[in-house]
Amino acid sequence: MKKFIFSMFLFLSFLSIFIITVSAYSPHYLPGGKNYISSDNVVKVGDIVNSINPFLVKSYTDYTFSVSRDYVDGAPFNLNVYFYDNDGYISDESTDDFSMTFDNTLNVYYFTFTTPAECNYLEFDFNDNGSYVSGSELIDVQLEEGLIATVYEPYIQGDIMDTSSPYFIGSNSIISYYDQPITVVEIQSSLSAYDDIDGDLSANITVVQDNYTANIGTLGTYSVIFSVTDNSMNSTEMTVNVQLVDVLAPVFSNVSTITAVYPNTYTVQDIIAMLSASDNYDADVSHLITLVEDNYTVNSNIVGTYQMDFQVTDSSGNISYYTQAISVVDVEGPVISGNETISIGYNHQLTPTIVMEGLGVIDNYDDQLTLNIVLESDNYSINYNKLGQYSMQFSVTDSSGNKTYKTINITVVDEIGPVVYFDSSIIQVYSDTVLSLPDFAQLLVKTNELNQGEDYYITIKYDNYTNHAQNPGTYHLSLDFEDSKGDVLTKEFQIRVLDRGYDYIFVQDHIEDKDQSSFWQQNMLYAIGGLSFITASSLGIIIFGLIKKRNLFSIFKKW
Repeated sequence: MKKFIFSMFLFLSFLSIFIITVSAYSPHYLPGGKNYISSDNVVKVGDIVNSINPFLVKSYTDYTFSVSRDYVDGAPFNLNVYFYDNDGYISDESTDDFSMTFDNTLNVYYFTFTTPAECNYLEFDFNDNGSYVSGSELIDVQLEEGLIATVYEPYIQGDIMDTSSPYFIGSNSIISYYDQPITVVEIQSSLSAYDDIDGDLSANITVVQDNYTANIGTLGTYSVIFSVTDNSMNSTEMTVNVQLVDVLAPVFSNVSTITAVYPNTYTVQDIIAMLSASDNYDADVSHLITLVEDNYTVNSNIVGTYQMDFQVTDSSGNISYYTQAISVVDVEGPVISGNETISIGYNHQLTPTIVMEGLGVIDNYDDQLTLNIVLESDNYSINYNKLGQYSMQFSVTDSSGNKTYKTINITVVDEIGPVVYFDSSIIQVYSDTVLSLPDFAQLLVKTNELNQGEDYYITIKYDNYTNHAQNPGTYHLSLDFEDSKGDVLTKEFQIRVLDRGYDYIFVQDHIEDKDQSSFWQQNMLYAIGGLSFITASSLGIIIFGLIKKRNLFSIFKKW
């Protein structure tokens, strides 16, 4: 019986040589417990405690580093944590006892941090102001996953296999990007396996099951099972969960500035319909575009450039933002109204101001009071006393720079008398000039509205001018001109009577010369004017009487 027991003991001792176990610390293993800090990887030099080698951690993972209050009390405490991508330094974080959080229950100070996404190794150092760390033992110092400190646990040696890929986020989990997915071969190459007897067995890792490769085009989490076998045919399996994610945000198509021509406006939906966006996974996501901020709508009737901000979110929650410029513009020029044709006698002169007073201007955007009429050109003023056709050109420019021109054609004629005749039957005459019926007929002949060689019968339909011809004001006269064929031309005249005022004032040098001229010489102008007025008035009364009796007569066959 004793021999049998002894034989079994020898067999089990021999077999244990080939079982895959880990008895020595390696910084390339994840811990078997929660504490990542092994006393085998720590050394104290003077008052500084530091890790000997960077040790394996998980990327993009929350960690809490805690130390007993005994390490902090009595002297300042400083902690430094360093992050590595394999052998390459990435960054570090530092803290002190003033910045750390104290847990009354555990009687520890702790500090939390998150490893960078590309980090897979970490090391640390801190100052030990007491004698709490001996040459080979580190107690009450812990690095664990999570954002809170928990009860201290000594380091436990990890499994045979672990991963050193910077793609790890959780335990045995890998992030794969939809646009550049990792392959199973790449995952396998990131794994390593060790054995106390056979040493490095990474080359022996094989794929047992692959649910990932067939679904590499569909977002989700898939498992890949790997296995490693030592020379004694002892096998260990490990499952790696591959999370295929989309991390790229949608892309907006760039649209140049949208022009809104006043007074037309766009709605928010009108603007969205002009935009488009696409996603690497969801394809066309234009229908998902939403408004974030709108500075255009409330200003859509004010010339200027405004912004509207939009966003679009894909099915993975990736968000893109886009700013669209909308320019409100006024492209319609002002409208200049008024007479375009004027006839005037050669012995009277129109000024640009007088012509300008006969014009009006409106604009679709600007207030009328802000619009100024400007004289652009004038070839009349230097030729006002010469018979012929001349013009004045005016312009108006609105606040948007839209410019409108209007040309006034001026005909200088003879024998019309001291009147200004506008093409809309508006006559401007001074109060010292009284127009008679022949004057109106002659005026229309000169402006080619009546034929010079034709006989006309004139009928007065309405007249409130004749009796007030010498009183400044606006009056109306309606006449019918009937030719020999019976065709009738009806003219409605608007007569503006103006006060001429004094052309000049003559001051005599010597009072004694005042009576040297004769009475006739002194009053000749008045006498001639009076006789002319009496003659014109008598003729007007006679003609008016005859017409009122419906007697038709011929007015000058030719003037």
